Amino acid sequence: MKRASKKRAKEAEKDLLMGYTNTNNPFGDSQLTQRFVWKAKRDQQIKDGRDPDKEERRDRRAGVNRREELRTELEKVKARREERDKERAQWEEERARMA
Repeated sequence: MKRASKKRAKEAEKDLLMGYTNTNNPFGDSQLTQRFVWKAKRDQQIKDGRDPDKEERRDRRAGVNRREELRTELEKVKARREERDKERAQWEEERARMA
């Protein structure tokens, strides 16, 4: 029970940071917050005699910093978008005033 509540709290925090949920996102993806597994790649690794779990752990360690970089980049993009919207509103206001 404690594990389930921790998992829900972690998911809620992730949703809060990224700003999107499974039900509320511009992509229409109902599984947005779930981890994507490329099954064809996994099957190919097994076929080649490699351990997909071992490779996944290695990739996950390498990608820890990447997620943080993506999160900060997303925050910057959102800030730029808000700035553009403000500038556009000011420009339209000025244009309306001049007309």
